[in-house]
Amino acid sequence: MNQAIDDGIILANPAHSLGRIGKKENDNGDINPLTRDELKKLLDTAQVDKELSGHYPFLLLLARTGVRLGEGLALKWNNIDFNGRFIKIERTFSKGRITSPKNGKSRTVDMSWQLSDALLKLKKSRIVVPIDEDSQWVFTNSKVA
Repeated sequence: MNQAIDDGIILANPAHSLGRIGKKENDNGDINPLTRDELKKLLDTAQVDKELSGHYPFLLLLARTGVRLGEGLALKWNNIDFNGRFIKIERTFSKGRITSPKNGKSRTVDMSWQLSDALLKLKKSRIVVPIDEDSQWVFTNSKVA
């Protein structure tokens, strides 16, 4: 098309502003995050409800760090530095597979005292194979644990 413009056959490229065919529009207007009060109610309920209490550390991780759902699911104990209070995000769980994070790079996120305490309690409550403790997944289900 550009050659046709250069040759004077057409005045303008009709496909110039089309973009990729089938490209999805990214409409961030649909995001409806929890309010501070809603989040507090969710975490308080998860902490005291016997059926939900096992999910409390995971919900707290998502709420306090902003990591994506798949990044939280793919977290291993060796990614957590309890002394420095940070978490290194190196992988994500997506479509049944463990892959690199969305942008392909690892990153570090800060960990609050509250989250650090909850994760430490979770770690102490688990029976972990001593030989390979650093490779264990933080969040497992009853079929995997």
